[in-house]
Amino acid sequence: MPGSTFSPDGKWMWTGTEWIPAPPSDEIEHSPKQENIPDIQLNRLKKDFYSFPNSVDFTIFMLFVVSSFLLFYKSPILSHFDYLGIDCSNLANTLTFGDTVFYQGDSEYDEIKSNCTSVQLEAQALAAFSLGSLILISSRINKSVKYKRYRISIDNFDGIIRTILSKSTNQQTAEIIKLVNKRKLETDLPRFGNVVRLLDEIFGLMSVESASEFAESQYFGTYTRWQTPSKIWGENPPSSTREEYFLLAKIIIKKYW
Repeated sequence: MPGSTFSPDGKWMWTGTEWIPAPPSDEIEHSPKQENIPDIQLNRLKKDFYSFPNSVDFTIFMLFVVSSFLLFYKSPILSHFDYLGIDCSNLANTLTFGDTVFYQGDSEYDEIKSNCTSVQLEAQALAAFSLGSLILISSRINKSVKYKRYRISIDNFDGIIRTILSKSTNQQTAEIIKLVNKRKLETDLPRFGNVVRLLDEIFGLMSVESASEFAESQYFGTYTRWQTPSKIWGENPPSSTREEYFLLAKIIIKKYW
């Protein structure tokens, strides 16, 4: 028990006034859990996508708007976008001011070509930045939409994990945390199938007695059917289907964990 003193052989416990037989180790492991359950990486995923769009998204969007404006803004005759397809050598040959024509070798020709090349490089940088920002924003929106589609799975999973951890031994807690973080759900899309497979791995950590009792229960047959790949790897199972599974998982935890 927290703060208790045990004899070297672990068979006796000091109460403060006398030595008494120590309680079974299983009872010690099931003593009230630490208040701060070790964090799981799932929280990072929820934080990232529940807060979409956030200040970073807004900044990227504003940079995209500014870069796009500069790309298409005409100053004074051509925009940066126009320079993307310009041959600076031909431009210097075709430019005239009144009756003056510039030819290769003239200092004015070299200056025009040099300026054109500089502006063209700026145009390419603006185009690349605008395209990159657009791709990043689109990817962020697409991932957020997909995340929210599986939000029911993650919310239920998070609650189930917290319940399991509150009822687990210290050894089970360590193994569960390791399994959850190993899955890296903060970087992968939290598909329903991923969650079902992970919970199945966690249920494999049940004590032998609980597992035997569960295997003989009326719920076992229904549960095993949920492990069929065609059942859990559907494109996007309806909310009612996912809720049905999580209800079953919660019952299993309540009765057998």
